[in-house]
Amino acid sequence: MTLRRRLTLLTAVAVAAAVVVVAGLAWWLARDRMRAEIDETLVAHAEQAVDAIDRGRTAALAGFGEFRPGTLGGRRELRATIAPFVADDTLFQVVTANGGAAAPRDQAVALPVDALDVELARSASGERRRDVTVEGLHLRLVTRAASGNRAVQVARSLEETDATLDRLAVLLTVMGVIGVAGAAAVGRIVAVRSLRPVGALTDAAEHVARTEDLGAAIEVTTDDELGRLGRAFNSMLASLRSSRSEQHRLVTDASHELRTPLTAIRTNAELLARRGDELDSEERAAIVGDLVAETTELSALAAELVDLATDARTTELVTEVDLVALVDRVVARARRRVADGVAVDVVSSAGAHTVEGRPASLERAVTNLVDNASKWTPAGGRVRVEITDTPSGAIEGGLGVRIAVHDSGPGIPVVDRPHVFERFWRSDAGRATPGSGLGLAIVAQAVDVGGGATFVDQSDLGGAVVGFDLPIRR
Repeated sequence: MTLRRRLTLLTAVAVAAAVVVVAGLAWWLARDRMRAEIDETLVAHAEQAVDAIDRGRTAALAGFGEFRPGTLGGRRELRATIAPFVADDTLFQVVTANGGAAAPRDQAVALPVDALDVELARSASGERRRDVTVEGLHLRLVTRAASGNRAVQVARSLEETDATLDRLAVLLTVMGVIGVAGAAAVGRIVAVRSLRPVGALTDAAEHVARTEDLGAAIEVTTDDELGRLGRAFNSMLASLRSSRSEQHRLVTDASHELRTPLTAIRTNAELLARRGDELDSEERAAIVGDLVAETTELSALAAELVDLATDARTTELVTEVDLVALVDRVVARARRRVADGVAVDVVSSAGAHTVEGRPASLERAVTNLVDNASKWTPAGGRVRVEITDTPSGAIEGGLGVRIAVHDSGPGIPVVDRPHVFERFWRSDAGRATPGSGLGLAIVAQAVDVGGGATFVDQSDLGGAVVGFDLPIRR
């Protein structure tokens, strides 16, 4: 069963249940009210009869037939038309304590008497109400105790009331059926219109699965939950398009960058294969040195490609990171690796230094910044790592921590600064130095995942200052 049919069925069932409850309640209230009005009339007539009997017992019974024998439930075969005693539509009867009963001579119906009615006649107080059927006639009967060991019975036909209730039941049933049918039709229309975006979403998803065309999108015209679902689907497709584009660009750039070291390695290896015996020791050592250098660069490039291609959003959990402790670890390692005479210092003035991030990614980012600064700093130069509060307006929210790495190298020209965080980008001056052009791209990716921003500027040490801002956790 489709979702549309289920929604239509559920709507019809819900409306049907509501109609049954409301119709049943309406019928019961109407019946209760009509019965209450009849009971009020019968009780009033019974009180009048009891009062008449109490005032003059014998006179009140003038025109009555003889009391029937005291056998409970006795019947008389009477054919005369129903005659009134207190009102035109009211039947009347007097019950004695021995079970006998007397009614007007011209009353064609003898009302039933049972043990409870006789008990009322004996008690001289109390009242009883019930439905009875006499000779096929549905009656409402009220028995009320009177003085002199007697009780008065007053009854009224319920045929008209029953007919009215029957007509009301039919009317409520017809209206209920019409209401359920209408609700089912409206439910069908609502289901079709409401699920139209879901159908469009399904078609788009099936199109993407069938054709791998990530350019498909659905039109969103509402702001409700279905509209939100549509926007989320479009956002997912946009992310997938961006990811595929980045993947394609990464593969293209990587193949281009890998070509140079692989070509050099192959050239040197072929040279050794052809003329290895003819080369002297110095030439052979130079070729082997080139092979080692190119292999080292290739290994570093492969490692950086893996780091860059790995989706940090899913491979590492977000935790609290103390940036001061992280920078101290990175600087301690850098001091053991940098050239002699290059000083690496840490300056911390941040009021808060705890951020939410991925520790390994952030540590690799800071390491790349320090290594890059150390590479461009000449012997006797200086590298300074600063941890400060983020300047106002640097990141959204305004509260963050800035890590800035200064060097005393040649600096970065203004024209090159917008490109330093791009993959495989290298300045003209940097092409002669070892490196893949991926170090700062890895920094940018780690910072972007953490919700921060990167920057590059001129350092007061004479070289460049490169770093990033991250929002703090208070």
